[in-house]
Amino acid sequence: MVTQTPPLADELEVSVFGRGVGESVTLHLGDGKWAVFDSCLADDKETPAPLQYLQSIGVDVSKDVVLVAASHWHDDHIRGIANLFRETSSAQFGCSAALRNADFFTVVASRENLSFVDTTSGINEFFDVLEVLEERGESNFAVGPSFWGAAGSRVHLQDVPFALELLCVSPSAQSVTDGFGNVAKMIEPGQPMGKRFPNASPNEQSMAMMVVSERGNILLGADLENGRDDLRGWRAVLNTSSKWPKVRSKIHKVAHHGSPNAHHDDVWRQMIVEESPVAVVTTYNSGRQPRPSEEDVKRLLSLTTELYCTTSPIQQRTPKRRGIDGLIQSSVRSRRVSGGKLGQVQVRLRQSEEPAIQLFGEACRL
Repeated sequence: MVTQTPPLADELEVSVFGRGVGESVTLHLGDGKWAVFDSCLADDKETPAPLQYLQSIGVDVSKDVVLVAASHWHDDHIRGIANLFRETSSAQFGCSAALRNADFFTVVASRENLSFVDTTSGINEFFDVLEVLEERGESNFAVGPSFWGAAGSRVHLQDVPFALELLCVSPSAQSVTDGFGNVAKMIEPGQPMGKRFPNASPNEQSMAMMVVSERGNILLGADLENGRDDLRGWRAVLNTSSKWPKVRSKIHKVAHHGSPNAHHDDVWRQMIVEESPVAVVTTYNSGRQPRPSEEDVKRLLSLTTELYCTTSPIQQRTPKRRGIDGLIQSSVRSRRVSGGKLGQVQVRLRQSEEPAIQLFGEACRL
């Protein structure tokens, strides 16, 4: 990581990290206080990327990180989050209200009875987070997250050094109910429990957030998808738009790596400023279709010229190698040119000034 300087006390900063699979967002709240949303690993594949960054600019993470939150419980958004939370010993912890049910804790409690191939799976991460919460607790009652985020809930409010509010715009009430059912399926009688939480599609339970600030608003889209109807996903957000602040966002962390299933024109029309919004997208190089695709980038560039990505999207085809292509193809579902180096898109806002953008590592402008 290139040596960086910390933001000024009256600067609002949002940094987006990604390395091909995985993403994280850090937010400077002013006066040296920070919030972290989601977690991915740095290039050493051990250290949480947000932790590495904050320590590199001199932040005392044990005191100055006040909030750690998981937008949803997919592995590419929570790797290292337990270690991050352990180090940020003064922070509150929050996650989507879609997990707020007894079945969820039954699944987590079953960890020691399961065989794991991947020791950083979602169940393990949350089990470790609960252990940290229990270590910090002083009562004999069960412990859990400090807050369960749902549409309309406020998770942070401050007046100095500038007015700022963190507001959840999702998941909707119906999406929370759906989430309960998804977890319940994991403990059906006679069915083996897996090591990951169900990868529900479309992703309607993700916790998207709006940063409402006199420095400028920010929309953090997480992995929220459009939804099947007006009660779910971005469609539910738009259906309840009267609840949200009227000032549009200057900065947008694009949802779900720029995928079409998370793109809604009315989000841009109603929630994002018209003139030169800063949009940041993270790459997802796993699966059959890497994101953002060429079509995704073209669509986003039709909406803003200020488009940035944590790493260069992988578009090129893998090289052909006579004699071994058939063997490889018979062993794997798909293959492509590998990526994986960490990139950071940093945006800072001061009063009455345009956003100051810096790119580090593999980050690029598209």
